[in-house]
Amino acid sequence: MRQGKKIPLPSARKVYFAHPINTYHTPLEDELIELIHGTFIGYTVVNPSDPSHSVVVSEMKRDDPSANVMGYFEGLVVTCHSVLVLPFPDGRWGAGVYREAEVALACKREVWVLDYKTKIISPVTRLFSDDALSIEETRMRVYNTPERTIRPYI
Repeated sequence: MRQGKKIPLPSARKVYFAHPINTYHTPLEDELIELIHGTFIGYTVVNPSDPSHSVVVSEMKRDDPSANVMGYFEGLVVTCHSVLVLPFPDGRWGAGVYREAEVALACKREVWVLDYKTKIISPVTRLFSDDALSIEETRMRVYNTPERTIRPYI
């Protein structure tokens, strides 16, 4: 995707919730989605942890177990007006979350960041690569190894 390329906004107002996998299907995720609904009034929340997305990802991986599914989520981002990012508790952004924010800004979408402790949502106008974790660093924060179980977010 070229920098600065404008992609038409969708007619339905949507906000994409970019958040670490280890917050999926947790009480924290439920609490933050409620906060998003109360803040982005009239918006539909596009949640990558929704089972409909898991089905698509599973199908992609069934066809190719090493498939990079990030493109699917990037495609969801461009269908939204806004992206709300939840970093890790220390403020670092997971690799996928950071990429989703990059795509949103490149498409001239609003990007917001949420502090899980204070529940303050702030606008993001530019990204700083020092905030981004690598894919491996992100995996180390999300998964226990070698069993690949989910680590707690907090």
